[in-house]
Amino acid sequence: MKLTLDQRAARITTKRNNQTKRALPLLAATNSIPAEMLTSQEEQRVRLIRMGVKMDEYFKRLEAYNQQTALRAEHLRQVVSEIMPADQFSRVDALFQQRLETWRAYQQPAYRADFWWCQLKEIDPLRAEEMRGIP
Repeated sequence: MKLTLDQRAARITTKRNNQTKRALPLLAATNSIPAEMLTSQEEQRVRLIRMGVKMDEYFKRLEAYNQQTALRAEHLRQVVSEIMPADQFSRVDALFQQRLETWRAYQQPAYRADFWWCQLKEIDPLRAEEMRGIP
């Protein structure tokens, strides 16, 4: 069940006002809670719209970061393939592919970049330190 913006705002308004009433039982009993302490549906609607905009901005930044990190992971993989002997690289790559299939977290670009950076660090620590944090 997907709620509209107005329905969500109404639910949040009711919930927050009820929380205020529970926090101030003496004022709630006499219906004398100041209006400034209660929230309105319009305030919550504006807040929800602002939250939606901020979430969209966050997910755009996250997607850009993931794309940049995926490129870095592929670059690190290529560097490792150039340095490491071919038979050893094929074993490490097969291990990594197995992890990709069994553990979903490795599908994230940051984990892939970390895996290949750790492989580079074992082979050539100085070069790995030079490449640390390079996009």
